[in-house]
Amino acid sequence: MGRAVGQTVAKRLGRALLELGGNNGMIVAPSADLRMGVRSIVFAAAGTCGWLGVAVSPMTASFAASLGMEIVIARPPGFELDPEDTALIRRVAQQSGGEFVHIIDDPDDATVGADAVYVKSWGSVKLYGNPQEEAAQRAALRDWRLTPARLKSTRGGRGIVMHCLPVRRNVEIDDAVLDGPNSVVVDQAENRLHAQRALLLELIGERAT
Repeated sequence: MGRAVGQTVAKRLGRALLELGGNNGMIVAPSADLRMGVRSIVFAAAGTCGWLGVAVSPMTASFAASLGMEIVIARPPGFELDPEDTALIRRVAQQSGGEFVHIIDDPDDATVGADAVYVKSWGSVKLYGNPQEEAAQRAALRDWRLTPARLKSTRGGRGIVMHCLPVRRNVEIDDAVLDGPNSVVVDQAENRLHAQRALLLELIGERAT
């Protein structure tokens, strides 16, 4: 159903914008406020993810790459993004003058020197459809979350913390980080609300009036 909705929206607006349509994440550009999207990394917190959920991370990374940002993707072994998504992000980065050469599997190295940390969990592409096997693999990954110590390793300890919400506390992000001064998740969620309201108005505004 998501893809059908995405195709319908694409016919109306000229591009697919709905997150429901697989990799058709909702992107607000080019007039978006980029103060909350400086050079960023995508931090894969495997946590207790029970679904695949791989649309947000590659779309976020692709958008960051299109703006020439330096991107680091950290994920545990076995939780790699789809190779096609990785190739797309790399290609967009090269075309836009950005840098995407960092794919690492150490959560401590992931945040070193980062200006922004975008936390997002996803499931294993390789183990999709095998929930028991994936659960066993995830059981050893409880440390894959954003902690105060890892936040301190960001540039000057001032890296902003982002998440699309809802978030599982102390699974993806520790309470002290989520509720701390570096967190912009509430502002991020509010921006998303306004963006989606504007999208709905664009889609149904003519009929509503």
